[in-house]
Amino acid sequence: MLDQVARTGEPVAVTDRGVPKWRITPFDEPGDGLARAAREGRLTRASAAPGNWPQPARLGKMTPEDLSRLIADMKSER
Repeated sequence: MLDQVARTGEPVAVTDRGVPKWRITPFDEPGDGLARAAREGRLTRASAAPGNWPQPARLGKMTPEDLSRLIADMKSER
């Protein structure tokens, strides 16, 4: 079982008469939480470097009333 855990990185449940009693897992070094999360399928690493972000639209000069309307519209879109 230890060889299987070392080879696959997957935990193995050990049972006593069909009742799970222990779990054998690979040893993780402290600070290796991201590697463990990726192995357990709880994290998907980025597949490529991020591209260029689009430039924000230029809103021009706005009055406080214009900004208040814009924020109210944004809140209603939730």
